Amino acid sequence: MTEDLREQVSELLASGELIDVRFLSFSAALREGEPLDEDSDEIDKDMQVMVGGSPGIIEIRVDFNVTTAEADYAVVAATQFHYDEDEFDVSEEVGKTFAETVGVMAIFPYIREGLQSMSLRLRQEAITLPLLRNGQVVLTNPRPETDTDPDEE
Repeated sequence: MTEDLREQVSELLASGELIDVRFLSFSAALREGEPLDEDSDEIDKDMQVMVGGSPGIIEIRVDFNVTTAEADYAVVAATQFHYDEDEFDVSEEVGKTFAETVGVMAIFPYIREGLQSMSLRLRQEAITLPLLRNGQVVLTNPRPETDTDPDEE
């Protein structure tokens, strides 16, 4: 991250406000029949992060899925940050970096609690997600833009 980008994100953080955190959906279900692997303590995790918004608002949405030998869990949550649109012109790069360094960190404790609560309600071992560390979340474009129609390939 360049020093200029770091400074822009810091200024946005200093003047912005967290205005909303909400769950969009959550689910937990025990697997029917045999577990995937009875001897496995492995937990498969998948996180997708999307950034959007409108003038004066940055919204970060996180889809988090967990699969264990006994159950499947899914949490979708979003958070919104308000900023003075007259003071800041938030570029796509600044919004992306803000989401990586601030937005996901703000919403992650809610996701952690939701998953832990759901796992206990299913009478399973509590799922406790680890801390996210600086630089651990890197947003990428899941599908590169091309000039071809995907149906023509």
